[in-house]
Amino acid sequence: MTTLAGGFIFGSLTFLIPRIFEVNLSGISVDIAITGLLAGIVYAIASLSQVGVGYLIDRYSPKIILGFVIAVFLNNQVLKLAPFFRTIIFMPVVTAIAIIGIVMTFVFSPFNGPANKFLMGMNITSGPIDFLGDPNTVLPTVMGVYVWKWLGITMMYWLAALQTVPQDVYDAAKIDGAQGFKLWFHIILPIVLPFAIVIVLVEAVGALNVFPLIETMTAGGPFFSSEVMEVYIFRTAFVTDSGTMPRLGYACAAGVIWGVAVLYITCLIYTSDPADE
Repeated sequence: MTTLAGGFIFGSLTFLIPRIFEVNLSGISVDIAITGLLAGIVYAIASLSQVGVGYLIDRYSPKIILGFVIAVFLNNQVLKLAPFFRTIIFMPVVTAIAIIGIVMTFVFSPFNGPANKFLMGMNITSGPIDFLGDPNTVLPTVMGVYVWKWLGITMMYWLAALQTVPQDVYDAAKIDGAQGFKLWFHIILPIVLPFAIVIVLVEAVGALNVFPLIETMTAGGPFFSSEVMEVYIFRTAFVTDSGTMPRLGYACAAGVIWGVAVLYITCLIYTSDPADE
């Protein structure tokens, strides 16, 4: 009982009370003297209209598909070097994301960066490409780094799902003549489908957390072309233009609505239990 009470007090001090103050602050405008929850909701809707979430699908769907393809390949017991390739692919996951962001700014630098040296050395491009300075290339570049960074954990999710399929199922399917696409679409995929739903939801929550990578690589630039919701909230609350006041109420309102969206997806994960299927 004492442990439970201590846990409740600790949780209230570290999570519940700060969230209450955040919700209260989200109804306060530093531009106009308006208070109340309605003002906070209006601010949040306005902020979400400025920074959409359409990038979410483009950000994590390639990682899910690529992770699945690699997991299928490495789940083959005939491949003796599968553990080695799993380790190589998983290594970026355990590397600090801030360090990766800083290193990648040098890798994709237009001034003697390794990426540009390789492209010009192979005669693919005639001159250096400013990957992180061009609004047309900055977001795909950051997305590529994000996929490379977290591909290993997605691969492990799919491997865990694929390894729940008993070997007897493969043997029985081969005896019945099911091979190739028939084996996967009619037998394997229906078995791993409940796990696939959970994997997609987990990846969706993970794709919402890219602030360290964006902030270290581009800080939302150039011209806000790589700015996502987390960077937008940070910039609105702390990084102000010359001579302007921080818009804390606006940022907190956006943070509250963004937190509710993440909480909703998290609840979907807990209600999507593969054991119930």
